Amino acid sequence: MEVVHASLFGMHMPRFYWGEAIKSTVYIINRVPSRVIDFQTPHQKLQTLFDTPHQPNLKPRTFGCTVYVHIPKVLRSKLDPCAQYCVFIGYSNF
Repeated sequence: MEVVHASLFGMHMPRFYWGEAIKSTVYIINRVPSRVIDFQTPHQKLQTLFDTPHQPNLKPRTFGCTVYVHIPKVLRSKLDPCAQYCVFIGYSNF
């Protein structure tokens, strides 16, 4: 919960994003090696114990950072911007 607190308040995000901050924190923690499990990630350790489907690792992003989402050509005219300004609030569920 300390990481969630730091994520929300460090990036000046509203409190109602606490659920997204938790999901983002869990995603990152599950992909960071831990000394307790022989410097494997929790995701790797789980794969050695059970037959789990492979899930891709996405590039880590800072919760609350600025991102730009590409707008496909079919959805914009010649003078419209190619991307829209957004704020990163977490990873999608696969």
